[in-house]
Amino acid sequence: MSTYRRLAAPVRATFMAAADFMRAYENDAALLPGAFCLGDDWLRYCCPCGCGGVGKIRIGLRGKSMLRPYWEWNGLTDAITLWPSVHHVEHWHGWLTDGYWRQA
Repeated sequence: MSTYRRLAAPVRATFMAAADFMRAYENDAALLPGAFCLGDDWLRYCCPCGCGGVGKIRIGLRGKSMLRPYWEWNGLTDAITLWPSVHHVEHWHGWLTDGYWRQA
């Protein structure tokens, strides 16, 4: 049975400092759907559908990361774009482009 959720409209990707994001996550505080933070080679995000699920993916600027799998990003936090698409397994699938989470 599929548990995929659909977005009614694109969701704004809101950048948070990693310490603030992790503090909220570790204390089971509500995170804004679509919120994200960055580490040295990763991006942690709150699922944009509003379920509160959190995912973590490896990222790197084009040609800078040898880790696989990884997502490339444009280096921006206010209009972030990742590629390829983000698949929150068995839950949500879509793209993060120009600062918005968009349904696949």
